Amino acid sequence: MLVRENDRQITFSFQKNDNYYEIGYKILEQEKLVNILPYVKKSINGRVKLIFRIDGGGLVLLSEVLDKLSSNDIIDLLYELINICERVEDNGFLKRECIWYRYGHIYYNIDTKQPMLAVLPVTCEPECSDGSSWARRLEETVSKISDFLPGQKAEQAKEIIAGFITGNITSGEALERINRLGSGSSDLLADKSKKPPQTALRLFYAGKNGELTFFVEDSDFVIGKDGHKAEGVIPDKFSGAVSRCHCVISKLNGKYFVQDLDSTNHTFVNGEVIPPYEIAQICHNDILSVADIEFRANIMEI
Repeated sequence: MLVRENDRQITFSFQKNDNYYEIGYKILEQEKLVNILPYVKKSINGRVKLIFRIDGGGLVLLSEVLDKLSSNDIIDLLYELINICERVEDNGFLKRECIWYRYGHIYYNIDTKQPMLAVLPVTCEPECSDGSSWARRLEETVSKISDFLPGQKAEQAKEIIAGFITGNITSGEALERINRLGSGSSDLLADKSKKPPQTALRLFYAGKNGELTFFVEDSDFVIGKDGHKAEGVIPDKFSGAVSRCHCVISKLNGKYFVQDLDSTNHTFVNGEVIPPYEIAQICHNDILSVADIEFRANIMEI
């Protein structure tokens, strides 16, 4: 992978195709993570380029504003840089190594007080021409940011992130410890203790041959007529058009997505066909059609 930086633009050129690149790109599009810099994808001479453009008056290089931030703002910043890892990995597909932590390429939104950086739609750590690793980039960035904290807090912050990088502590433990470094006056960190509600997806069908109800929680849920491979079995009395393993539903970052498994009679969301092995989000009150069986989707708290 080649990386080039021009005036307010970072370009990543991928040397060879990744079979999962397109899926990763679609997940990034659907997740819409607030910390990702605006980007466009281009294909030039068979090579994929991802161009992150630093648009908007509120974005400045992080290195230009660190000396103007309060201690609480800096602790918020460190918290967000690790929290991005959790949000990226919540989808179950992308890995933290796809986050581009290079210090000179991280921006700061002065309006929202959020770090802004590049996240790449790849499933493993990209090989860079300069030989730098994800861990090295993160460690260098955290070290430079932490130097703006007073005395002991700077060393504590570096120690916490070092433990996270080596795997000695989890991201959740790292976030908790970083949180404790603050004075409690940070509005950003005050909201972090609020855990999002746990949800399940309920699919309901009613027809002349009876009713079907499926519940999808955290694990992948296959729908089809094969009682040995599908968790959501649709018997022949309901439909002869459903494939043995028709589609699979996954929960990614608190949201639900369906992937058609190259079925004969297709999978639809609100009447739109889902191409084989591509993913589409299922929202509350959507209609999921598995061949000719129409389920009403209900996302509920549990």
